Amino acid sequence: MPPVLIPDDAAAQRDKEAAAFLWDPVNKLITPQGSFQNLLVAGDLAPGSVGTSELADDNVTLAKLAEGTAGQIIEMVAGEPVWVTPEVHYSEIASDVTISATTAATANTVIDSGSITYENVPYIVHFYSHRVGIGASGQIVVNLWDGSTDLGRIALYQGASDIPCSLPIRVVPSAASHQYIVKAWRVTANGIIYGASSGLPLYIRIARV
Repeated sequence: MPPVLIPDDAAAQRDKEAAAFLWDPVNKLITPQGSFQNLLVAGDLAPGSVGTSELADDNVTLAKLAEGTAGQIIEMVAGEPVWVTPEVHYSEIASDVTISATTAATANTVIDSGSITYENVPYIVHFYSHRVGIGASGQIVVNLWDGSTDLGRIALYQGASDIPCSLPIRVVPSAASHQYIVKAWRVTANGIIYGASSGLPLYIRIARV
């Protein structure tokens, strides 16, 4: 097949276009020059070079979301998907707590979460003890407190038999610091909320819903 001759005007256009790009042999990049500078080049697609303003809404898959850490889940916060850790707090006590107080105002502290900063979203405060021991003809009343505020009664145990205790309570705190405390008091005779005695420790666990 005979060679194809390029007309002079086509060759001139080719040379013009070739001159519009600058080759960088060190970084192996082609940089557009002059009116070609608005073209998209490989360097524009380098990691981290595309901002959220350049992406259409609702068009980024979860695979492109920044990677979270083990145990985290995705939740919407202020209209944006973010990684959060569901479990906000967990603490346990491997000892028994004697309940001798006789009023809610003077109730014995069973377990205290300490002060934690919360968002204004639902949480579950879960209190567990494998065994509540009740004095003869007595009652054990369990209350949930937020700092110095008694949020109310969450359980009442009565009778002479020992009873397991598992109390998940839904709360929606304000966006501020809160201190959830489980307290208990008794009627008639002292009781015991167990955290040892051949059973698992008693605990308080707080998690986002």
